[in-house]
Amino acid sequence: MIKLTYYSMLKITIIKHNLHEMTITLSEELKTLLWKQLKLKI
Repeated sequence: MIKLTYYSMLKITIIKHNLHEMTITLSEELKTLLWKQLKLKI
């Protein structure tokens, strides 16, 4: 029972970490896109 709980907590941690990584990647891509848009306008 305890093992199962620990395992599920571990899974949740991994999922949260992956989401965080994805968010960082997305924001980086957005910054790049915005920068390109700005360069085009100037």
